[in-house]
Amino acid sequence: SSHNTGQGRVRARLRYISRQGTLAIETDEGIAVAGLDDIDRLVDDWAADFSPRANSRDTLSLVVSLPAGTDQTAAVAAAREFLAEAFKNNHEYVFAAHDDTDHFHIHAVVKARGRDGKPMRSSRRDPQLWRQAFAEKARAEGIELDASPRYARGIGRRTPSKAVFEIRRRDEMPAVDRQAATEAVRRARDRKDRPS
Repeated sequence: SSHNTGQGRVRARLRYISRQGTLAIETDEGIAVAGLDDIDRLVDDWAADFSPRANSRDTLSLVVSLPAGTDQTAAVAAAREFLAEAFKNNHEYVFAAHDDTDHFHIHAVVKARGRDGKPMRSSRRDPQLWRQAFAEKARAEGIELDASPRYARGIGRRTPSKAVFEIRRRDEMPAVDRQAATEAVRRARDRKDRPS
């Protein structure tokens, strides 16, 4: 998950997930929004509630990635259910499914200011809770999906830099990978992180 600040960045994010307007995005009301003009109008509507602060968190962006060969219709249904349960009571959102990479994935953008006028409050635990909630919806749709945290998959906390990518490409181990492995071992040994 990440956040977007300002009308320009939110517009760029929605244009990206719509593949520059060629792919319809679905709103929390189940309405398909297609084409750059309609996407820009949606962003303009949302922007009325954006903060003027330079470091505001105007939207939350989420991506859920699924294993290769996943039933795409079932995955979209699971995402629809997850987003409605997690956000629809108070937040507007849009989502789009991408099938043009090795792994089918779904992008969602959630407006941070709620219908009640209050900003979204989130904690560091939320991404794991969302991961678990989505996995539950996916399993209900017949998709075998585990909600493992990043460290359990040997992935560090941040997106790797280009330098890290290049080190890995040379079949060397960057410090970030050693740190992720150390963290995974520490958590595996820590009793409070073990399932009961």
